[in-house]
Amino acid sequence: MIEHDEAASPEDAAAGASVIIDDGRDWAAWLVWVMNSRRRISEKVFALPPERPQIVKVSVKPRKKPRRRKVRPAAELLP
Repeated sequence: MIEHDEAASPEDAAAGASVIIDDGRDWAAWLVWVMNSRRRISEKVFALPPERPQIVKVSVKPRKKPRRRKVRPAAELLP
């Protein structure tokens, strides 16, 4: 894990690009809370962000590589 004092290295960026990390939390209520932020500002209301409950365990899965399609040869138009 990267500490806040350390700068991110290229190895960490490459590792992040090759895996999918799911924190297992439900972010739906928090996203709605963020979308309503301007409304709360205009109404001068302060509201704490909602909890993001843990639903499933944290998972780290390898990213699937895209399939390469075979290129069909072009049809001969001239005899």
